[in-house]
Amino acid sequence: EGQMAFAVDRVVNEGSLYDRELAALAIKQARGDLIEAIFLTFIEMMMITAIAIFFSSASSPIFSAIFTTIIFFAGQMTKWIVDMGEQLKYTAPWISKLFYGIYLALPNLHNFNIRREAVLATQEHLRVAIPASELWACVVYGVSYTVAVFLAAHLIFNRRNL
Repeated sequence: EGQMAFAVDRVVNEGSLYDRELAALAIKQARGDLIEAIFLTFIEMMMITAIAIFFSSASSPIFSAIFTTIIFFAGQMTKWIVDMGEQLKYTAPWISKLFYGIYLALPNLHNFNIRREAVLATQEHLRVAIPASELWACVVYGVSYTVAVFLAAHLIFNRRNL
């Protein structure tokens, strides 16, 4: 019971949901999918931390914070970047290719955001926010991206004159 109260407090505080009963209902409805959402949020934050370390090894702390914030918000919009590129495919093909290149360079953070699906999962959806194969694909992508960014940060840091 103590953990449920703690979880309700977290939803109320972090989710800006001011009705404790509604927060408890959201957690009850989420069942085990809440764990998936928290796990993918952890992987997402791991990627953002790697990006912050990459920028800190190459620039000043202020620019590092600015660049990391920009990458975070742009990474959340990767789905819309691809959709916009698809809409411009026939009218401006070079812009479509540019958007696709931006999509490939940015971390695809949109895939890690299953919070809505976790809260709205019901019996009809078999109590799973996303299939296990998609969950592990996200995990492999996140860990691979993090390792690649750490390696790039290591290379940049080794070349700096200290």
